[in-house]
Amino acid sequence: PIVIIGKSGISDSAVNSIDRALKDHELIKVKFSENKKSRGKLIDILENNLSAFVVGNIGNTLIIFRPKDDENKRKITI
Repeated sequence: PIVIIGKSGISDSAVNSIDRALKDHELIKVKFSENKKSRGKLIDILENNLSAFVVGNIGNTLIIFRPKDDENKRKITI
C-alpha cells in the first residue's frame, strides 16, 4: 500500500498523500491498519473531492483509481 490510515483516522495530510499518489500512479492501494470505521468517510472524500473511485476492496485495503488528465500519459484504460 502507498498510504496507510492509522489510529488517528483520515487527516488532511492523508488525503493530500492520496491525491499526490493518484497523480503519479493512477491506481493505488490504501490500507487501514486501525480505525476501519473511517472507510466510508474516505470513500466519500475520494468521490466528492478527489474525483477518484474505489475499484476493489481486499480485506483492510482499498484499491483506488483516478485516470490522469492527459490522455497520452494514461497507463490504464477502462
